[in-house]
Amino acid sequence: MPRKRKTEANKESAGSFTVHPGRKMNNPVAAKRTRRPAAPKELKGDRVATAKWKHLCECLDELGQLAVTDQDIMVIYCRTWSQWMHAQQMEIEQGSVIQVEKQGARRNPYSVIVKESAAFLYKLGNDMGLSPQARTRLVTMPKLEDDPAEEFKNRKLKVVG
Repeated sequence: MPRKRKTEANKESAGSFTVHPGRKMNNPVAAKRTRRPAAPKELKGDRVATAKWKHLCECLDELGQLAVTDQDIMVIYCRTWSQWMHAQQMEIEQGSVIQVEKQGARRNPYSVIVKESAAFLYKLGNDMGLSPQARTRLVTMPKLEDDPAEEFKNRKLKVVG
C-alpha cells in the first residue's frame, strides 16, 4: 500500500520549499467565498437537515471554507445527516435485533442505514474539511468583509466635461 501524500504544511515545515521554491502552490485555485446562504428548497420541510445546514454554514464560515460551489455537496451532507438521525432513532426504539415472522431474529435494517450513512458522512466530512486532518490539507479563503456589489452600487461617478 502506498504512503499518504504529505500536506503542504508538513512540506513547508520540513523545508522542502526552501530547496525547491517552485514546487510550492503560490496561487492555489480557490472557490469564490460567499455569505451564509439560506437553506435551499431541497431541504424545506426537513427540520433536521435545515438545522444541520445552518450549523454547517457556521462551521465552514469560521474555517474560511464556505463557498458557492459547495452548495450541492452540503445538501447531500445535510440530507444524509437527517437520514442517519432518523435511522438511529428508529434503531434505538426497535433495538438492533428484531423478530420477523417465520424467520426469527434478524438484524434491524435501520442498523445498516446507520452504518452506511455514518461512513458516507465521514467521507463527505473529510472532503469538506470537517476533521482536523482534512483541515490541514485545505486552503482557506480570505474573509469576506464587504459585499463587492454594494461597493459598486455606492461608488461616486466622476463627471468629465
